[in-house]
Amino acid sequence: RWARVLVLAEQASLMPGGRIDLPGIRRWHHERGFPGHITLREWQTLDEPIGERFQPPSPWETIASTAMSGTAAFAASSSSSTAVPWPLPGNDRERLRRECYYIYDEQVNSGKRFQKVFIRGTCMIEDVIENALVAKVWDEELGCHLHHGFRRRAAKVLDSLEPLLDLEAEISLSGHSLGGAVATIVGMRLHTRGYNVREVVSFGAPKVTDRAGAEGCSFSDRVLRVADVRDPVPLLPFGFCTPFSGPFVQLGAQVLLLPPSGEQQRP
Repeated sequence: RWARVLVLAEQASLMPGGRIDLPGIRRWHHERGFPGHITLREWQTLDEPIGERFQPPSPWETIASTAMSGTAAFAASSSSSTAVPWPLPGNDRERLRRECYYIYDEQVNSGKRFQKVFIRGTCMIEDVIENALVAKVWDEELGCHLHHGFRRRAAKVLDSLEPLLDLEAEISLSGHSLGGAVATIVGMRLHTRGYNVREVVSFGAPKVTDRAGAEGCSFSDRVLRVADVRDPVPLLPFGFCTPFSGPFVQLGAQVLLLPPSGEQQRP
């Protein structure tokens, strides 16, 4: 399984700084013997969909969201993988608003179809805002509380993604940082809707749900998180609690990457 995770890590890293080079992604796959095709999906805007409603946050959640915003912005801007100058030029900004994920789609000789979805991480100020919306929102479909911002982004991705998916295909999802959190929620929803979701593999992803949601989630055995011990993002959001739901916690199994021998760990 580790060899497959390493390949997924490379595929997820083909969007440096959020920029999607479609010819480059296709060339990478061709050179490594992947015979499937690549689909880059665009949407028109990141504005909140009409009719999307959220329960108003409690006073505790409002306090948590305010306290978290500075930490989330620092973590997002300090990550080497998201080093994109702000403000972005107009054309780059509009392209990044649209190009948020790609799909690798392959059908083997036996007729079995594989669809792998890769979602980009934080690279725009709008992404930082999504990271900072840490209020918990109750999700009726999943029956648990979710991080407000990640839930909102996952809804937009899923609206764009689901028409491209095959109910009979074996689906995997992956992403880095914000992309990993969104991939986790999208995977949970697809699983609930009857899709054959094999796994979600995230890299440096923050937390998406609380203790009650993680303990009651049957999907957690399909989630693998890869985290660097020096990376603070998987620790976010910190232990903000709301009544009856507990703090945010991680979901699924974890592979923790240690620093090279002789290098000191971050305190």
